[in-house]
Amino acid sequence: MLRPKEVADYTPSFNKIIGDFIHRLRSVREPSGSEKENEVCELDNELFKWSFESVAEVLFDKRFGCLEEEINEEAQTFIKAVGDFSGECGGGRFLPNWFYKIYETQKFKKFFDSFDTMYDYAELFIGRRIKELKEKSCKPSKETERDRAGFFEFLLASGKLTKDDLLASVIDVLFAGVDTTSNTMQWVLYMLAKNPEKQKILRREVLSVVGNSTFATPETLVRMPYLKAWLRETLRLYPVLSSIPRRPKEDIILGGYHIPGGTAQVEFLVHQMGRDESIFEDAEAFKPERWLRNKDITLIESAEAFASLPFGFGTRMCLGRRIAELELHLLMARIVQQFDISYPPEAENVEPFMRGVTIPDRPVRVQFVDRK
Repeated sequence: MLRPKEVADYTPSFNKIIGDFIHRLRSVREPSGSEKENEVCELDNELFKWSFESVAEVLFDKRFGCLEEEINEEAQTFIKAVGDFSGECGGGRFLPNWFYKIYETQKFKKFFDSFDTMYDYAELFIGRRIKELKEKSCKPSKETERDRAGFFEFLLASGKLTKDDLLASVIDVLFAGVDTTSNTMQWVLYMLAKNPEKQKILRREVLSVVGNSTFATPETLVRMPYLKAWLRETLRLYPVLSSIPRRPKEDIILGGYHIPGGTAQVEFLVHQMGRDESIFEDAEAFKPERWLRNKDITLIESAEAFASLPFGFGTRMCLGRRIAELELHLLMARIVQQFDISYPPEAENVEPFMRGVTIPDRPVRVQFVDRK
């Protein structure tokens, strides 16, 4: 999942999913003349479906039909469970474990019910995929064959994972890939709608590279620095996680405080760091250009870059970073090709709300207006 070549191989599948997603947006948006003309109701749920299809393609090398007119009920149930799990996982941290042994709160019960649902459906999906592979006699054994195998086949071929390990790995990727990527795309769309002049700059860049109809690829994305800077700036203001926990192995001094190694946990406050005026000039403003070196095609790699680490860094960096960035970059390019994204004049501003991941505190209302 971290090899650029392996990740790039998913591009055709991701673009097919994006094509289906764009078609679905056009079919579910509010019609012309209506009160919410060109808006997509429950945009978060629609983005969940796009994200789920993409992650499922990586894991199982198959589609689940989330973007079809008749939505796959199993996939929709799983998506709801992921949302419920995310919504309740933060609250459980504020009460000690012993409390829940005495009294099961409604939120606690919902948390574990959704967790059980996630595991049940993941086990179902895994069982089906194993059966399909057996029927196809797809059992790669040589190293070269493993490199060509899909992610799930690679896990199976390693021979190092128990059934429970395999289930946990799939759950981790599904959970981490669906909720995080779809919410990040909500913020990308919100920034597009709230920054029309910068949206024009982004569109000019995309059209100059791939034109009006061609899908982006990793090769063409290299020539879209402003698009990459757009995502980077969005994640500076709205990081997936508001903080990242770490436990230092050795004693360290931070801000004059002694942190014992191996015992104390340190929280890197990613949200606050990204909006720190002492690091980022005009920190509350959305400025993708701040990530470009003299308006050149090179993204900056300076002290500021290490003050905004939405994916973490080094050996503990998010495993799905390259997959997530590819999904988001490809969809961003396609959306600005196809639509002018605008913000309804009567709609309220959206603020970040921390719920395990950073989500909008109210439904994001943007209009998808077909480009002429």
